[in-house]
Amino acid sequence: MTSNAFRLKQCFEMQRRTRGFSLIELMVAMVIALIVLAGVLSSFLASKQAYLYNQEVAFIQENARYAAAYLSADIREAGNFGCSNDSSASSPKRNNYYPNNLVSALNPTTGARYKLQGVQGFDGHSSGPTLPTDFPRPAASPVLSGTDAILVRRADIDNALTVKSHTGSTFTLNTQQSAADGNAAGTIMVYASANCQYQTIFQETLPAALPSDQLGHAVGTSPAPGNKTTTLHGQLLAGSTYYSGLCTASSCPWEAATPLPTGPLPGAPDSKIMPLLNTLYYVAPSSIDSNVNALWMIALNKKGGGVAAAQELVLGVEDMRVYYGVDTDFAADGQANTYVSADQITRDTPLTTSTTSGSAFLAWSRVASVRVQLLMRSRNKVTDSTAQQTLHFDTGADFNKGGGYVWQIVPITVQLRNAYRG
Repeated sequence: MTSNAFRLKQCFEMQRRTRGFSLIELMVAMVIALIVLAGVLSSFLASKQAYLYNQEVAFIQENARYAAAYLSADIREAGNFGCSNDSSASSPKRNNYYPNNLVSALNPTTGARYKLQGVQGFDGHSSGPTLPTDFPRPAASPVLSGTDAILVRRADIDNALTVKSHTGSTFTLNTQQSAADGNAAGTIMVYASANCQYQTIFQETLPAALPSDQLGHAVGTSPAPGNKTTTLHGQLLAGSTYYSGLCTASSCPWEAATPLPTGPLPGAPDSKIMPLLNTLYYVAPSSIDSNVNALWMIALNKKGGGVAAAQELVLGVEDMRVYYGVDTDFAADGQANTYVSADQITRDTPLTTSTTSGSAFLAWSRVASVRVQLLMRSRNKVTDSTAQQTLHFDTGADFNKGGGYVWQIVPITVQLRNAYRG
């Protein structure tokens, strides 16, 4: 081979080695790269969705935990007006020497704010809820239609005042009040005698006209509802006899008629006077995030009198259903025999004791426990899927929720420590 031919062969060989990838080779490489990129992107999106899902689940669980703790603590103390209930009574018989001898010195009212029961419910998922006319209608947080509401009543024991003595319609306190105490005229108060024989709801009157270590409870009508009597130690029925608590002569024939005490108010020294707390819990649109609803509360008789501003407690509560465990045994044992919605409880006290029919005892005074179910929803969507999630409240048919959100029903069951067994 000549040198020229050899050089030509080397030139062709060098050109062949430096010509690069063919089109097919490039296409194969691109396909492999796209497959790898798709896998990485899919893994990233899956991780992101899992993170968002876990974040929203954490949002639900954290808020549900707070709601459960807050509601449980308040509902558990419902009906606590300064003395615990008497758990030693083995029969339905109760007399004025048992705790929870709660009576009212207030003028009669058709409203519900000053009733004697520890809890009262308002059924919304079938009829409303229809709140009593004496309840405020917060414009900024209207009660959401189709949801339940529950009212919890108890004494504000943390702000109790200790009684030194009592004369006529005036309490003298062991310590002077300050402006921070906020017990203004018209404040609804609870008196609990030191021996726990007597517990009475009354309205404070004219504290400004009295020394700072005194409170009055004179008869009157202004501000409403006012006091009908200065008697704070029993429910006077006729003559010189009275019955304790929620009982009347017809509804509690086992009650022993007792002579009305005379002279100074029994147990006045070291007795307690406390503001009455009326707290309404309900669901309304959130003021923080218009995308969700929230659990709200409003104090209908805050310390100092009047109505407090509505407070938003928990985000993400889309619905609330409340069921009441009623003790329907004639011989009340303080244990719930059946759970019903608020619209099934139409009376304050049992109709009669002459029957053993359980329906005769479907009354607020026989509520022994409360079961709250909160429908929680995530704040943000976690998927664009239109798939539906089947949920179920204790009473009622299954229902479906979706929209890409996370949904969860959180149950809370609370035994009332101070349920009246009348």
